[in-house]
Amino acid sequence: MECSKFCIHQDECIEKIKKLTGDVNLFWFGDEWRTLCDHRYFKYQHKSKPNSIDCLNPPNLSKFHSLGSRLFQVPTFSSHFLDNLKIFPRVTFFPRSGNYTACDHDFNVDAGMKKEVHGHPEMVPLDSFFTITPPDLNWPGLGKDGNRYTILITDPSEGKILFLSTNFPYETHKIIEYNTLKPYRDSPSPMVFLIFSQEQNDVQLNFIPQQPNGNKDLEDDSSSENTFDLPEFMLKNNLTTKLVGLTWSLIKTDPYSIEVNRQSNGIDNCHSLLIKKLQKDHTFDFVLNFNLNELDNTVSLSYYQPSTEFKVCCEKFTYDEDYIMADPLAYGYIPSLSLINKPKLKMIKNSNFIDNYQRIQRHYVIRKDEKFIVIMFEPNKKRLFWLVSDVTSGALANGNELDGTTIFPYENPSSLDPDNCNEVVLMILEESRHPKRINIRRNKEDDNVNKSSPNQYDIKMIQNYFTLDQQKVPLNYFTSDAPRQNFSIENFKSYMKVKLTAITWFESCYDEFNAITEIRQVIKSNLTEFDVKNKFGKHKVNKIEYYGYPRTLEVEVAKTERLKRELMVAICKSLKPSFSDTFYHLNMDADDLFDEFVYEQENARRKEEPPINPIKEPHSNVLGVEVSRFMNTQYLKEMDSKDVIEKGAQYALSKNISFFCKIIQNLSTLSSTLLFVPEEDQLSISVYNASTHMFSKTVFRRDFFGEVNSSCLVTPNTGCCISSETALSVFKISPELQDDLQYLVIDTDPSKDYVNVILFGPGDVTELFKINQFAIKPPLADNTRSRDGELFQIVSYVDVWDGFFRRSNNAISSMKLHFKKDHVIVTPKKQSTGNGPSFSYEIDARIFVNYDIAEEFSLTFDYNEFAIACSIVSKITKVFVLEYVGGDAPLRMFLHQPGIVDFEIFFQCELEEC
Repeated sequence: MECSKFCIHQDECIEKIKKLTGDVNLFWFGDEWRTLCDHRYFKYQHKSKPNSIDCLNPPNLSKFHSLGSRLFQVPTFSSHFLDNLKIFPRVTFFPRSGNYTACDHDFNVDAGMKKEVHGHPEMVPLDSFFTITPPDLNWPGLGKDGNRYTILITDPSEGKILFLSTNFPYETHKIIEYNTLKPYRDSPSPMVFLIFSQEQNDVQLNFIPQQPNGNKDLEDDSSSENTFDLPEFMLKNNLTTKLVGLTWSLIKTDPYSIEVNRQSNGIDNCHSLLIKKLQKDHTFDFVLNFNLNELDNTVSLSYYQPSTEFKVCCEKFTYDEDYIMADPLAYGYIPSLSLINKPKLKMIKNSNFIDNYQRIQRHYVIRKDEKFIVIMFEPNKKRLFWLVSDVTSGALANGNELDGTTIFPYENPSSLDPDNCNEVVLMILEESRHPKRINIRRNKEDDNVNKSSPNQYDIKMIQNYFTLDQQKVPLNYFTSDAPRQNFSIENFKSYMKVKLTAITWFESCYDEFNAITEIRQVIKSNLTEFDVKNKFGKHKVNKIEYYGYPRTLEVEVAKTERLKRELMVAICKSLKPSFSDTFYHLNMDADDLFDEFVYEQENARRKEEPPINPIKEPHSNVLGVEVSRFMNTQYLKEMDSKDVIEKGAQYALSKNISFFCKIIQNLSTLSSTLLFVPEEDQLSISVYNASTHMFSKTVFRRDFFGEVNSSCLVTPNTGCCISSETALSVFKISPELQDDLQYLVIDTDPSKDYVNVILFGPGDVTELFKINQFAIKPPLADNTRSRDGELFQIVSYVDVWDGFFRRSNNAISSMKLHFKKDHVIVTPKKQSTGNGPSFSYEIDARIFVNYDIAEEFSLTFDYNEFAIACSIVSKITKVFVLEYVGGDAPLRMFLHQPGIVDFEIFFQCELEEC
């Protein structure tokens, strides 16, 4: 019997199980816990242990340090407890892909190619989420000898029963349904499988243990009664000598299990994920100077986003009412509209649960009246946005208005710099236990009248910190902007002797709401060049000069109005770099410009584009009736005789006209020519760029069309090559006309001089477009493009890249993907001329549908081609595959699950090994 790397023979397996069961160094509750988590640990817990949650241990089980002693609840475990073992069961888990929300982050989990995972005591720990499906138990002879068994699965870490059944494997009676193990500590936990023999074919248990409540009340001193007692179960059911099988599998903590514990029993270990991210990514410079082991809680930060609609810079923007959560695991972006008002914070102090969980420990005093500092800042720009002291744990737990004293009122942290985003950090700092408080004469959080601090020493301490470099402090110093500048969180934390207990962060970038806010300020103010330089210096404004004009009031007014106009154009260009190239009001009067921005109701609203997706067309008879009748008109009889003889194929559309036109428009931007290749039951459109070796092929299958007539096709594998510019002009049909069209017919015949495009509608109107073409063979054969990914393959939703595209602009020439083991870093590369954005965008590998890379490496390829390809994918299936296949254009992108429309594209790229 093979047992998957743990052992080879049954006897060897059993002996190994007996030995490991008594090992006190095998699991988290062993000697390590005894060393670090006794009463001395709780006295100095923040200095000795990375994560205080790791010390949570059911009091009645805390004295048992080996798996055997913990199962049988004996101080000293002996292998004689397992003398009757004769079965080493084979455990098989069935991982499933899925998605869930945990720790304010959306996780998309891919099980990969592994359909089965064999569990054993030395396995690589398996994520809790992958064990949701009940595992399979098997061993040699099972189901052949007629014996029946009682199966028990337990979680010895928490003293819980996970599954109980009798009469296995014949007419199995499930007494307690399977519930997966959900650990929350940083160390893996064992899922233990116990097998008891039955003397009778249909046994009835005398004692059925009570299912432990997942919402265990930690305030209850009788928590020992909530743990599963295996000796009692065996004794009352006469099973003391019938334990014949034993094994366990290692289950590790993942975001899923952390969130379940967070919701069910209030044990919040989400901060462990943040610690790993901070240590791995070195997100902020202060991380190197901070002891991240101090973190013991998670704070949730949410902003209210009102329902709003406005128009700015010739575009309309709509926001739905929502609460936007900070997502530090994804470095989430929060719109500036939401940042106007201060956020809601919620944090449940974990020490409360540690206190109650460990009441049985001697010499441990529960701390009362914990107070915290809430502080928000931008570490790179050293800007202080918010500071509130003396906040109680109750106020943070309720998620309502903070009850502390506001030292610096909340300031909108959104970025007004179009080229640089704000990295906004919020920390919860636990105040020192000595009596001095951080307090001065400041506003209460409810904006009441100023109140003096009862402790003059506190005032002196806070003033000393914020005025260390000030020889003489102005009276209005603390209400001015000065103390918010050059703020150092490292110096503040060190000076105040506070402990970092929770942290979160988000990104704020210059967006449309910043633009309209600045434009409104421009309209309402009388600007000078000095004002522009100091208030709007981040925007590139054309300098205004009036040489030879007298310094009269009229000239100054005209200059101010012109300056406003140039500034508003500069703001719009910061928002949308192509704005100045398309803005048709550049030479108009200032009053007209104000009309464009202020009197928005006088502008014609752009019609919203309806969603377009390919659908299966209903059958039509337009080719047999309407086209034939149209071809026989006097107009077409005057054509050359060779145009009358059909040697190609015709394709008719009705419902998919809008979709087809959009795809043609996208493809036309990739190359100077399009190649229409008629085939028997489909139409292919290929695009080839000889300079970059980029090749694209889009296939419209039979069901995409209402009717296909290829009976006269005599030149297969030959295409009609037409100009992309001409195709763009023909297929750029207005939405109003598309709604009135009955049919669109494409007549592709490589033997002719033209590709005919016929529009039927509106009404009885029929219109013919003749596009010059020449016949060529497709430049690349399909068989050279059918290889599987040699280096990597990822499957991704196109929406995953929205954050990158949103922060990009047309100054980007190419993009670079840094493929890491568990994430991808996307960085734009600027054109040789022009100012493109400078940033990096990280995508967690777990977000992808599939992420398969052989090694870490980097790829650089054309940004515009990739953006257009994503636009095409978004109109079809929204999921694509990216892989490396070699050749002149080795980067292949294609649809994950194509339907009636298929699409693939090959990019030229540069590969760099890491």
